[in-house]
Amino acid sequence: MKLLFTAESHIGRKRQRNEDMILLNSTLIRNGSGSDNRLLDGSKPCFLAVADGLGGHNAGDVASTEVTQKFAELTAMLPTDLTQGELENRFAEFTYIVHHHLMTLMQNHKPYMGMGSTLVGVLFYGESVYSYNVGDSRLYRFRDGRLTQITVDHSLANAMKNPTIATNILANCFGAGMQDVYCEFNLLKGGVVAGDALLLCSDGLTDMVADSELAQLCKENAQANDFVRLANDNGGRDNISVIVAYVTE
Repeated sequence: MKLLFTAESHIGRKRQRNEDMILLNSTLIRNGSGSDNRLLDGSKPCFLAVADGLGGHNAGDVASTEVTQKFAELTAMLPTDLTQGELENRFAEFTYIVHHHLMTLMQNHKPYMGMGSTLVGVLFYGESVYSYNVGDSRLYRFRDGRLTQITVDHSLANAMKNPTIATNILANCFGAGMQDVYCEFNLLKGGVVAGDALLLCSDGLTDMVADSELAQLCKENAQANDFVRLANDNGGRDNISVIVAYVTE
């Protein structure tokens, strides 16, 4: 099988700067787009991710840059023969390393105090696919006409099971003065098959575009810029970052 993916990160229509960052293996993208393809033959790991610097905090753009850059470096050194348990341990370790890195930057640079970032990613490793999540950026899978959210938002509302709490308040992220950080690293049940699509995005997309509209775009084999355009047409209140990957024979 083959993976065909496009990506775009856009400032939106309301923000003064773009605090999102996209990672395509070793390539970082902000205020731009990219595309690539990859054979899913298990020969080399492939890691795609979206980071969202926390709006309203100092240096959110710095935080998302540091997080994605660190993950690019760490995932590039992954051996190709790890078990699922060993991978889980590696990504838990990566999470701690990146969080500690942000906290150290904050302590040493006053303008960076309070900065933080989410990260949602998908790892193609061997014949398996794994999801990775810290924060409230999202990974979806589109299969047989149905869009399913794979990750769980690490919002305070979810953690407290209290729908009256604003959904944009995070219970878990990198930096931002969090005492502890945790990741969800899970084997994607059912993997991917030809005809599937995987969608990774910041909340600048999901706050502007309903899941039903996202599903329709996936059905039409839309590219990342099509998702961004719709979010902007619907108001573009936040930065918008999208990776959409289609699986073909």
